[in-house]
Amino acid sequence: MFSIFLVLKSMLHRCGGDLSGGRQQRLVIGPELFVFDEWTDGIQPNLVHEIGNFIPSLKRELGVTVLLVK
Repeated sequence: MFSIFLVLKSMLHRCGGDLSGGRQQRLVIGPELFVFDEWTDGIQPNLVHEIGNFIPSLKRELGVTVLLVK
């Protein structure tokens, strides 16, 4: 996942709760199941669009299951 979200690698020493909303949402991504729980909350509009465009590619390119929770 660090190859996708480079900024997270530099934050390994921080607790998840200390991260911004957008960075917290990036943490919910795992190797086989990606869970996006209220994934638009607290995220800048341009990042919502970016992540929204990225989600369909997860299934297609990585073969993972994606769960979206509103």
